Parts: sequence; structure tokens; C-alpha cells
Amino acid sequence: MAKLNKIIISFFIFLFVISCSNGNKKEEGISIFINTGPEPNTIDPSINVTSDAVFYLTHTFEGLVEKDDNGKLIPGVAESWEVSDDGLIYTFKLRTNAKWTDGKIVTANDFVYSWQRVVDPATGSQYGYQHEPVKNAKAITAGNMPKESLGVKAIDDFTLEVQLEAPAAYFLELLSFPTFYPLRKDIIEKYGDQWTLNAESYIGNGAFKLVERKQR
Repeated sequence: MAKLNKIIISFFIFLFVISCSNGNKKEEGISIFINTGPEPNTIDPSINVTSDAVFYLTHTFEGLVEKDDNGKLIPGVAESWEVSDDGLIYTFKLRTNAKWTDGKIVTANDFVYSWQRVVDPATGSQYGYQHEPVKNAKAITAGNMPKESLGVKAIDDFTLEVQLEAPAAYFLELLSFPTFYPLRKDIIEKYGDQWTLNAESYIGNGAFKLVERKQR
């Protein structure tokens, strides 16, 4: 039998359930175990191209917007946003209580870093084209402009401004894709390509935290 290399990633969620029949009764420390199938090639939001890894990404990261069970866009890290009259400028106000799993605050610069990383040819993201509505993204992925010229900037820690090449009614829909998730510059610069391989370096901002990763 061929050897199968699998990654077992354990997610632990602590649920506090109050019984209707007993107002003070709680159940704590409930563990949910899910068989997610074979090992994905990567769980890096900027690089992943497979549906297998999307399960991990959508549970360990949160973008500016999310989709509910009915596919409707809802606020994520962005609690609100405004679009200019000409449809070219999107201004997102971020939640001040959005945190990474190590307790640090999620800031607008985390999105700037992540988006610039995706369009940087050196990253080799196959989904970099998803950013093409953003100003200069296409020229950057073609190697004709520096990544810093991407039309995204942090006005302050909790305000992100995005400039588009042209009005794009579908732009908000794109923001729910993993390539638009925020990333930690300090973590990736410290661990390099190995940042996704260990729980201590795989820092996300989603509802679940990676606590252990084993290869078999």
C-alpha cells in the first residue's frame, strides 16, 4: 500500500452552552475532530490553489468581508466601508477588536503587506490575477512596476484605502477569497517559506487556531 502523508490539524473550539432548563449550567472544552482528507500542498493564503486547503484557510483567517450561509456578503475585519461616487476608491474601517491568534491587533498594514506579497512576481501566486482590479496590480505581476505601487494603503491602523483601475461592481465579492486575507509581515520575514509548517508560526486571525501539526 502506498504511503499516505497526511497532516492532522487539530482545531479546538471552546463552546459555552447555557441550558434553557438550568440557567447556570455550562459545558466547556468541547473538541470537534474533522477528517479533512489528504495533505494540502500549502496552507499559505497567498499561494494555495486547491480546494482542500480552503477549509483550513477559511477557518484560520478572516478577510475584510465574509459570506454567510446564504452566500451574502457580511462584514469581516472591516466593520464598514464606503465607495466613492466614481467607484474607484474603497475605504474600509476595520474593527478595533480584531486580533491575531497571538493576541496582536489586526491592522490595515497587515492587508497592505499581504496584497503586495500576492502581486509580487517573486511570490509566484497563481491567483495574483484576482487583484487585477486594484490600481497597478497587473503591471506589478508582469514585473513592470514595484509592488509598493499597488493601489492599497493604510490611512491609519484601522483605515484601509483601495484604489481601482476602473469601477468593478464585483470587487467586494473578490475580497472574500483567501488571497485577500491579511498576513503578518514579521512572522513571514522570520520564518520564510516555513511559516505554515508549525503551530507557533502559523498565526491567523480567524475563528480557529492551529494548535498542532503532525506529518505521518
